[in-house]
Amino acid sequence: MTTAYIKILAELSNADPPDITIPSITYDITMSIDTQVDITYSKLFQVTRQGKKKTLVYAFYLGQLLEVFMTLPAQRTILQSRLTKYYALAAARTYHIFNKWGETYHEN
Repeated sequence: MTTAYIKILAELSNADPPDITIPSITYDITMSIDTQVDITYSKLFQVTRQGKKKTLVYAFYLGQLLEVFMTLPAQRTILQSRLTKYYALAAARTYHIFNKWGETYHEN
């Protein structure tokens, strides 16, 4: 088995994860949606380069901006064109995976 696989398996098997700090949104909600996407995308790149686990959080925030706050398909297309196809797809998938879990988590 690869080292990465073993590391991921060990983390997933950990029943008592350490205290988890979820970073807050890095933009002001009064900013334009373009600015919000740019800030979140740059933060996603920053934590990705650092190898931080916070990458999923920023991918979720970016996916949320693209999937929820974009009311017009044309606007979504324009903003997605500012991202690489990989990050646009990864952000959308991350949002959809964790959105349902987040709703369940917040109901309790």
